[in-house]
Amino acid sequence: MIDYPSADDYYKAIQQPELVFTASELKSARFAVHPRWGIPLLPASGSTAVVFKAVVSGEEQALRFFTRHEVSSRERYDTLNQHFQARGIADCVATSQWCDNAIVVKGERWPVVRMQWVEGRNLDKYIEGLVEDNNPEGIGALASAWRTLLNRMQLAEFAHGDLQHGNVLVDTDGKLRLVDFDGSWIPPF
Repeated sequence: MIDYPSADDYYKAIQQPELVFTASELKSARFAVHPRWGIPLLPASGSTAVVFKAVVSGEEQALRFFTRHEVSSRERYDTLNQHFQARGIADCVATSQWCDNAIVVKGERWPVVRMQWVEGRNLDKYIEGLVEDNNPEGIGALASAWRTLLNRMQLAEFAHGDLQHGNVLVDTDGKLRLVDFDGSWIPPF
């Protein structure tokens, strides 16, 4: 069994991007850091990966590092991206790119998934804001957007596999966006 790096291993490694990344673009990555301590912020952590916000080639991205072996692979992400485009739901998801052997941690090379950074709030925080603002119209609009998203996903034959508040973001335009596709299903799978 492969011994993947831990979240802490990645956390330590990315503090020196020029030394640990193999791709020249990633070597110049600038990670979002804590304003007081200057150490990378960890915006998301799950059962299979950790995600850090970085600026790469002038673009905000989410860099996803795997902490255990899962069903994810370059082929999986490429197939998902093609499906999202072909079925017209690319505007509902954070686009992604699989990068083989992109980071060296503990003497081994590991893949990185570069994802579009979606500026916004997790679904639960967005709803909390609507409730605190006593905004029933906003809640109604969100419920309508949710039904529309689920209908589009069904028509596109796309099952997310882990629809929970941390994987559903409401962007700055109020649009629902999905992230984390490791548990997703489409017909080619």
